[in-house]
Amino acid sequence: MADAEETFTTLDAISVITGPGSFTGLRVGLAAARSIALVSELPSIGLNSMEVNAAFVLSHVNDNESIVAALEARNHEVYMQIFHPEGKDVRAICAPQRVKVDGTTPILPETGGVIVGNAAVFLSTKVNQTKGFRVIDPCHAPDARALAKLAHTRITRFGISICSTPSPLYLHPLPPL
Repeated sequence: MADAEETFTTLDAISVITGPGSFTGLRVGLAAARSIALVSELPSIGLNSMEVNAAFVLSHVNDNESIVAALEARNHEVYMQIFHPEGKDVRAICAPQRVKVDGTTPILPETGGVIVGNAAVFLSTKVNQTKGFRVIDPCHAPDARALAKLAHTRITRFGISICSTPSPLYLHPLPPL
């Protein structure tokens, strides 16, 4: 906040990542955000890691392209969600999911687009359906500013009523077949 030359009195809301991510990191971040919101009497909004990744690359995406956000999981799995650009925001096409990546899994839209996130390269090399997709360099990862920008976009677009007490997003492993 010092870098942004802001104080708690200039804030309109508190935003926080809800997951997926490290269990401890999520719990600490959510507890801190909830505490700050409570003490400062501000609304809070939780956004998942994949939608922040997707919104972060909007300037590199055409209006008709899909954005596939893919984050590392374990055991040849990725956390994944698919979006479409909608102005300065992204619209989810599917719910966040944990997906086993085995090369034949039909998980990508046929329209092409971009793959983002720290598992973008892994996904693009393991899934046959990546023709028509390009990978955006995973070194370009969103930061707190990207989270705040998306939270501001959502609150401006939908109103403060979209705010609620954020809770963690846990995507459990798929059951064995």
